[in-house]
Amino acid sequence: MKIVIAPDSFKECLDASSVAQSIGDGVRRALSKAEILCVPMSDGGEGFTSICSGNDTRSVDSCDPLGRRMAVTYGIVRERGTCVIDLATASGLVLLKKSERDPFLTSTRGTGEIILDALEEGFREFVIGLGGSATNEGGAGIAQALGARLLDEDGREIGGGARELARLKSIELGDVDPRLAECRVTIATDVTNPLCGPTGAAHVFARQKGARDEDLQLLDDILHKYASLLESVTHKRLASLPGSGAAGGTGITLHALFGQATFRRGVDIVAEIVELRGKIASASLVITGEGSIDGQSIYGKVPVAVAALAKEHGIPVIAIVGRMGEGYEAVLEAGVDLVLPLATGPQTLEDSLRNARDHLEQCGFRVGKLLEHCSLIKRT
Repeated sequence: MKIVIAPDSFKECLDASSVAQSIGDGVRRALSKAEILCVPMSDGGEGFTSICSGNDTRSVDSCDPLGRRMAVTYGIVRERGTCVIDLATASGLVLLKKSERDPFLTSTRGTGEIILDALEEGFREFVIGLGGSATNEGGAGIAQALGARLLDEDGREIGGGARELARLKSIELGDVDPRLAECRVTIATDVTNPLCGPTGAAHVFARQKGARDEDLQLLDDILHKYASLLESVTHKRLASLPGSGAAGGTGITLHALFGQATFRRGVDIVAEIVELRGKIASASLVITGEGSIDGQSIYGKVPVAVAALAKEHGIPVIAIVGRMGEGYEAVLEAGVDLVLPLATGPQTLEDSLRNARDHLEQCGFRVGKLLEHCSLIKRT
């Protein structure tokens, strides 16, 4: 029996490799003779770079969302001459304490500094994963790092973050790094949300980045103004692009400044690189999962994308999750056969996060025992 384990990370808890390994350890305890193949996945967020580049990385000095200097890494796919960047590496929520989360202050400048280093290293092909961002400023920090001048009404350059972006009156692109015109970027997203409006970046995602309900419309208005000014100087359609609401709108700056830019589902990029379709083809069962699954998971999330590939071969799919949110049943109509929560009893969020590895192994063990008993039933 061959079992493919292809989960996403459990955010703020375990990376995808650890999740897959823990589930696999549990299955092996129940089914010692089973062939277990762990294939960590990502939808463009945490772990995207390491999965795509195979841990071939370059270290560079950059800054976090609040401007603090730090060393970060980006991935290199040498045979393709491609640079792979996680937005979360320099501009992610994981870099901030909960008390530090504030989309009015956080900036993507650090990611722009990574792009500059990659340009210096000769890269002209980029893949940038937009998951896990701490920002809601449309990628303005990236634009500033790459040479764009964002000016207030007095012609002075503004600082970073949405609060400063609210003072924006004009954009000058004359000093933008000219090498970007030669570059192509694939923008890996896990959502198709527009930039603005009730399903846009601010209204849907800004709360998790520290925004209050009363902040959402202001943040939306700031993004709308930035996009309008950026469209006027680049003559490109940006705000209406599907996926432009990902990562606080960061994709619109990438689309505006790079010579060629394409939005694409991050999970599809990863599935191709790890050759998931071929690995699944001969499996008896596929186990996937993520930290939280709900009605929105059908739009580009790992479990449903993995299930779609499995269904091409008629292979059953189990999703192991930390939380089953509202409308999770939608994934059952999208190819997932069974959703299993980790919790076996009441517990705090802190306990769930602290014990996630053990819970994943126990859940894998339960799946293995279920398979063992199903096999016994078939033989009788």
